[in-house]
Amino acid sequence: IDAVSLVSAFVEEKQGLGLPIVLRNAIATARPTIADDRTLLNVLEHVAANAVEAAPPSTDVLIELTLQAGGALRIAVSDKGPGMSQEFINESLFRPFRTTKQLGFGMGAYQARETVRKLGGEFEVQSKLGSGTSVIISLPCRMNPGARAI
Repeated sequence: IDAVSLVSAFVEEKQGLGLPIVLRNAIATARPTIADDRTLLNVLEHVAANAVEAAPPSTDVLIELTLQAGGALRIAVSDKGPGMSQEFINESLFRPFRTTKQLGFGMGAYQARETVRKLGGEFEVQSKLGSGTSVIISLPCRMNPGARAI
């Protein structure tokens, strides 16, 4: 599956629902392809929902697509919310059944990270209190120079 088209369609769907998500695509010609579109969409669903929830009203959540050295697909989801301390990220964010949400189960971040790892990728959280959060997903992919958008 053409990963750029997949993420573009995801963002368009969310925008159609009125969610403040914008896409910045820095992948111009050769297109990265991935084998498991449904799994990536599940991870994006969780990460984007958390970012929208954390973002202040009237601010956008930014999804950026780039290619890393070696051809890995990099998807960064960033918000301008309250951010998280490094201590919280290290000690609590990925602990199953721990949540700061009233109706949460505490599985989302843990499950998203483990899913990305099972796909052979990396899941990183960069955050600063008062400045927002970026979740960076790096996934191995194949390059398909002739891929077309859907």
